[in-house]
Amino acid sequence: WSLHSTWSLHSTKIERSIYGRSIIVLNKICAIFSKEPDAILFVSKAGMNSHISYGYENSNMLIINNGYDLNKFYSDDTLRNEFRSKNAISSDVFTIGCIGRMHPAKDHDNLFAALSKIKYKLGKFIIVMAGSGIESNNCELMKLIEVYGLTENVKLLGEQSNMCAVYNMLD
Repeated sequence: WSLHSTWSLHSTKIERSIYGRSIIVLNKICAIFSKEPDAILFVSKAGMNSHISYGYENSNMLIINNGYDLNKFYSDDTLRNEFRSKNAISSDVFTIGCIGRMHPAKDHDNLFAALSKIKYKLGKFIIVMAGSGIESNNCELMKLIEVYGLTENVKLLGEQSNMCAVYNMLD
């Protein structure tokens, strides 16, 4: 790193069962060198506290909570209707979203388990999923959807470039 550097950390817990041994080792090495950057940024207080417990030390640890730009993400009925139409989602279907890559840290198994328990209470609904690996050719994902009986309730979009349209179609 340069003499003037900033680290940005986006995880809360670094668990071996999720990230594997190499990430655990890398995290320990980073903790050793954590005094070196000019600042370390975290997306949550929980993330900062977790990394402090791993041995991270820096006098400039800052929290910049995740958020969104209202000029970039805004309510737009035209986008909503166009994107729903493009993806064959009727306007009377309650639509939930799950945006994120296919990765154990995202815990899709837990999401599907929860949805399967409340499926009949929700009535007519669909969960729209977008992100890297969130596609029908992902055998692991398709098996999870099938195991939890959600085949009719899941719409997989894969990676998307127009997230404003995706967010607008959700309820």
